[in-house]
Amino acid sequence: EYIKNLSIPTFNFYNNFGVPLLGDALTYPFSLQSITYYILPDYIAMTINRILIIFLTYFAAFKFYQLHNLSKSIPILSFITLFIPVAFWYPVHHYQMNLFFFLIIFFLIDNFFKNPNKINCLFLFLVSIFYVLSVSINLVLLALPFYLIWVILRYDYLKPKIIFLSGLFFSVLAFTFIQNYEFFSNYFNSGRI
Repeated sequence: EYIKNLSIPTFNFYNNFGVPLLGDALTYPFSLQSITYYILPDYIAMTINRILIIFLTYFAAFKFYQLHNLSKSIPILSFITLFIPVAFWYPVHHYQMNLFFFLIIFFLIDNFFKNPNKINCLFLFLVSIFYVLSVSINLVLLALPFYLIWVILRYDYLKPKIIFLSGLFFSVLAFTFIQNYEFFSNYFNSGRI
């Protein structure tokens, strides 16, 4: 509603007793899945998002398994990957988008290291930004070690690749810091460190 009225959203009055919007993981205003809410009624936007997320996630899983030569079991593995996670049925879009982005970034990392050029680097950077903007920062941070392990297990000459990947993800987190400031502020001020 704020963005439709051409103002910057700062607070979500609909989450419990109100939450600062940029720190609210449930209502990311700059995510890919929020686009439909800007132009359609809520119930139609949610339905379209669910259908798109199912299609995109199944496609990402299908391509991921296909690229890794699991040809006989591709449709079954893709179906299991899509519907097994309990988070998929939880009615919050950023959990549902996580699996799609998680798999696509594996593909983009492989694509970049096999063919390192500016376009592949830019595409990996932009998709990583959308990942951070569209998915809970907790899930993004949980995924980072998996990407590093993926590179360690698949490639030689690790040092430059790990430095590049770490730099890329730190750049993405810096670029999206405004949206995730509340998370990092609360985390570093808590007793969990």
